[in-house]
Amino acid sequence: GTFGDCDDLAVFQAALVRAVGIPARFMALANGRRGMAFNHVRTEASPAPGRWRSLDHLAPRTPVLRSTRLEV
Repeated sequence: GTFGDCDDLAVFQAALVRAVGIPARFMALANGRRGMAFNHVRTEASPAPGRWRSLDHLAPRTPVLRSTRLEV
């Protein structure tokens, strides 16, 4: 079954990470299709200053994408 899509999970992951005091941000990714600003979102967390880790559960199924950081 399904339980949502990438932006739903990214918001949930960011909330969990921030709840324990770790900074989190979103990364919007695009595959270059015309008319689409982005088509995938993932969360990044910073367990140590200046070190960001991807929390993308879909990484194995996502094609190579351009990235744009959205700090929220």
